[in-house]
Amino acid sequence: MEQVAMLQRENENLKKLLLIEREEKVKIEKIFTKGQLHKLKSAKQIQWSIEDIASAVSLYAGGPRSYRLLRKRGYPLPSVSTLRRWASKLNIQPGILNVVLTLIKNASLSKMEKSCVLLFDEMKIQYSYDYDKKNDTTLGPTKYVQVVMARGICGNWKQPIFYGYDRKITKDLLFKLITKLENIGYPVYAINSDLGGSNRGLWKSLNITVENTWFTNPVSKKRVHVFADAPHMIKLLRNHFLDDGFLFNGAIITSKPIVDLLQNTQNLDLNIAHKISADFLTVKGAQRQKVKFATKLFSHTISKAISRLGLLGIFKSENNWLECSELLKITNDWFDVFNSKVPESDSRDRMKAYGLALPEQNMVLDKMEKTMYDLRKVGSNTLLPFQRGIIISIKSLKQLFIDMNEDYGIKYLLTYNLNQDPLEGLFSTIRAIGGLYDHPTALQFKYRLRNYLLGRNDEIMSRSANVAKVEDAPNIAVAGVSGISDLSVYDNDADESEIVTKQMFQELNISASNEVVDQKQSTEVKENDIEQHIEELQWDGLENLAGFIAFKLRKKENLGYIPDNSETSFSWVDHLSEGGLLKPNLDFLTSCNELDHIFNNFNGESLKVTTNYLKTLMSLAESVDVSTDAKLLFFKCKMYFKIRKLNKGIKEISKIRKRKMTKVVK
Repeated sequence: MEQVAMLQRENENLKKLLLIEREEKVKIEKIFTKGQLHKLKSAKQIQWSIEDIASAVSLYAGGPRSYRLLRKRGYPLPSVSTLRRWASKLNIQPGILNVVLTLIKNASLSKMEKSCVLLFDEMKIQYSYDYDKKNDTTLGPTKYVQVVMARGICGNWKQPIFYGYDRKITKDLLFKLITKLENIGYPVYAINSDLGGSNRGLWKSLNITVENTWFTNPVSKKRVHVFADAPHMIKLLRNHFLDDGFLFNGAIITSKPIVDLLQNTQNLDLNIAHKISADFLTVKGAQRQKVKFATKLFSHTISKAISRLGLLGIFKSENNWLECSELLKITNDWFDVFNSKVPESDSRDRMKAYGLALPEQNMVLDKMEKTMYDLRKVGSNTLLPFQRGIIISIKSLKQLFIDMNEDYGIKYLLTYNLNQDPLEGLFSTIRAIGGLYDHPTALQFKYRLRNYLLGRNDEIMSRSANVAKVEDAPNIAVAGVSGISDLSVYDNDADESEIVTKQMFQELNISASNEVVDQKQSTEVKENDIEQHIEELQWDGLENLAGFIAFKLRKKENLGYIPDNSETSFSWVDHLSEGGLLKPNLDFLTSCNELDHIFNNFNGESLKVTTNYLKTLMSLAESVDVSTDAKLLFFKCKMYFKIRKLNKGIKEISKIRKRKMTKVVK
């Protein structure tokens, strides 16, 4: 009996030890990754996983010297050269950027700082075919790229997490993105978009209306509030105001009071309407996309200038100046509430962060909401999309503040953090990289975005923000003096939030020279060498291409010869040659003919858009009796010729359409 009791006590002790060991393991797993734990158990080299690397990059960003010291003291961490090599090979394919999500999971942010809004918008790209040699993927022509960016509501950060060519944001995709972020500790409280047709379709699928301005988070089951981008909304309001006019408070209001204002003040040395000119009333094309042309028109200054001249009886005709002045004032105040960048810029309540003057700010929002419900475009009896967008955004802002106050005890919201300026800044940066070529191809966009994520674009970061900090600060203007038309107290600063991955990578000093060259390339002929010779090569048949390949591989293989006058046949190569071209051997020319049939059957009239493009062609040509180098070079040449031909056709069609449009306009 005593022996049984002793065994029972021993068993209980072992259970307690096992429980302690399990608890300690759980604690250790919170500190170390699986790869690090494996490294602690073995002195052998290991293959670090993405999770291991991401954790190490985050730690390295905290201080290179501390990182090296930890490694020196035996902490299981990858070497700095390993981190640099991994970062230099960072590959981002269209779709959800899972590697980016893995990286930002380890960012040193509190839960409140991680609370975010999802921004999404489209950027127009060059409509053309292309080939991604690094991933052996052909790319079809696409018109735009959709980008989704997560942005901190209470934290000063931003991060692209998705891009896709000709992709719409659907309910299913949106919920996947929200789920991904929630699972790595980034709670999603809001989304923001413009009112393009596809986005209105998304709102409809989410049952978003002026009565229901939120949907349920698929993970946390909390509210996700929907916002229409305020800068886009004020531009749309301005457009309808200039193009059609509004029925407001029983009066038809147009730009007539502003025209009269400019006519009465244009010759004054001290011009009370100095913020605008006649150009603000005739904006077209690209100018209509600039927010400043709308915010300066719908400003407190212009509103008061109109009412001043109206009260003095200076307007010579009935132009409904009072209603016009009121609409400008209401719109200006609403935009100020939706554009707070700092807690307190000055003593004006509407300029403070939302929540610091809640009664006064809600009064402004209520007035704008009522105006949007009552306002009608001349000739229309229904609310326009921008009116619904503004109403929904107003209701969303009020409820978002309540929710975040309950969750985190916040005292205010910087409403500028809820607009799309960071996304517009990303697009500006991507375009700026190309200089005059500001419409990148799909492939160029991918690699420019990669550089953006790595923080390589500091020298060309665009400083042209979508909106200013304070648009209506007191200033003085002197008529006729160039360069002193807007002596504003505040600069038009660009978005200053930090890219999370850039902060992580900047200490690693990843440069273009660190790019790892693919050593698995089976031919010694370089890609740019092929593209360079495409222009030089006079494509006049298969023989000419075969002769080009024979020449490029002449040091490795005997595929051709220099023709002489003793030849009985007289081909294009014979006719063209001045002694420097190679004529392919008959066997090699026959093999090239087989390769040509394989290529044409695989692609058809167009270019097959697929992954593993060359790999598939090489597999189909396995039985052709010619070297791997020759096959690969043949297919590359044919592919580049096909891409050039198709892109040339696209340009010709575009030119024809433009000529037709010009005739219609005339």
